[in-house]
Amino acid sequence: MRGRNARADDRLPSGFNYQQAMRTLEGGDTAGKTALARNSQTPPEILYYLAETGTWEVRVAAAANPKTPSQADLRLAGDTDENVRAELARKLGRLLPDVSDAERTQLREQAIVIIEALAQDQAPRVRALIAEAIKSDPRIPHDTVLRLARDPDLLVCGPVLEYSPLLNDTDLKEIIAACQVTGALACIARRASVSEDVSDALARTGDIAAVSALLSNPNAQIREDTLDAILDGAPTVEAWHEPLTLRANLSIRAMRRIAGFVAAALVDRMVERQALGEEVARELLLAVRERIDGATVDAQDLRSAEQEAALVVARGRFDDGWVLDCIAEGRRTVVVVALGLASRIGVTAARKIIESRSGRAITALCWRARLSARVAYDVQQKVGFVPAPQLMTPRGGTDYPLGTDEMAWLLDTFAGD
Repeated sequence: MRGRNARADDRLPSGFNYQQAMRTLEGGDTAGKTALARNSQTPPEILYYLAETGTWEVRVAAAANPKTPSQADLRLAGDTDENVRAELARKLGRLLPDVSDAERTQLREQAIVIIEALAQDQAPRVRALIAEAIKSDPRIPHDTVLRLARDPDLLVCGPVLEYSPLLNDTDLKEIIAACQVTGALACIARRASVSEDVSDALARTGDIAAVSALLSNPNAQIREDTLDAILDGAPTVEAWHEPLTLRANLSIRAMRRIAGFVAAALVDRMVERQALGEEVARELLLAVRERIDGATVDAQDLRSAEQEAALVVARGRFDDGWVLDCIAEGRRTVVVVALGLASRIGVTAARKIIESRSGRAITALCWRARLSARVAYDVQQKVGFVPAPQLMTPRGGTDYPLGTDEMAWLLDTFAGD
């Protein structure tokens, strides 16, 4: 560098004093070298020299300088100081959005190698900065994006999972299946477009935040059977109530189920949003009164349910299929009344059992009414809204999980109240 001649000086940027720069390089003034490394007019060869030999403060300044040559940036990507590597990642974040398609080849040749190195950095802060920088860029290698998407730190994987256009459905479903990062699934649910298959995979996880984000995403495609699965667990998950009622294009069947467990104000908003006819709107608003949290059922509706249930039981039509049809239609009251009649425990006792949200007591009620253990499980979930930890699962998939003596005792307890 000392052998630079006058002719070379003629090619220096206007206003740059090469001799003064040389004196700064030969001296020990860190502040001066830092200023030189930060200066956009500093020639590439001097920036390379500073990136290679400077103190960490000088190398940070060189890493931030957009004029630092790519060869020097590559050296800085492996710098021993985390601050230097972080500053380099920040610079890429500033520069990448402005790279034109015409510069694509140059980007691949110069920046991609640096991005790949920083994506494997040992410091989460550096990986997070590079993830933020490339999250929406379609020109990054797929393997690099996948590496960041599977990172164990949410600050790293989150931006890529939410924004990267390079992640396909297969990638996303594999990540969902193996994900153990709290908050990562919600990032996927917030993507600009979520397919039916990805929505189904998210719903199956039962992750409260992810399902809430999925329901709130107007661009998430959700199949009817996926929505049904969400509705199965929704009564006890308040975070899902509002996004469910605000979901566009709900079927009448889905709205009937939703009206059975959400607050009246939310049902009002759902009715208004869906622009329903007067008759259907009235039906849904009446369903709010059947909430299990203590609301009383309209007397006329109760009489109608009692008449229908009595006829069904008397004609021998009360069975698994009839109960499942009523549940699918959101007709909880008639199911409760029919359970009271079919079990001969009485409608009042049956309502007490349902309102208790006791998986054991509801299971006993279904047993006495001669329903299958599988349907008893559905009644716990969709009529009694039993919290998941208290659900009684059929033994072996088909048998009642409690002994007959215990179930009889449970029923006697409620009948005696």
